[in-house]
Amino acid sequence: MGVNKVIVITLIIFFSLLTNGCGRRVFSCQKWLKDDIEPKTINGVVIWKSENKDCLGAIVVQQFNESVDTLKFCTCLQYRKTWDSISEGDTVIKKKNTIQLEITNGEKRMSFDYPCCDQ
Repeated sequence: MGVNKVIVITLIIFFSLLTNGCGRRVFSCQKWLKDDIEPKTINGVVIWKSENKDCLGAIVVQQFNESVDTLKFCTCLQYRKTWDSISEGDTVIKKKNTIQLEITNGEKRMSFDYPCCDQ
């Protein structure tokens, strides 16, 4: 086998590992939390929530500043109990530069790190 073929095969294997074999980059919770979640500020009320069969949920929050945000949420395994305990009408608070979520409603008070599932 020629040197060029070895280089091409090596590059193909490397690219395949880098992109999870599907032409897209491997998802990283750490990077997503740092780049997308930490900068957000959330302070509002849950107005709707939905879930699909792939362990992904969405919580729509009407912020007190009138904007609406959708929070993507991991609903599988270790996050199931947290997901199930969030209801429409709950207040959601997430301060900028943190991944900590606070959920309150009357006497209900929960605090946890933003849930993320590595796929």
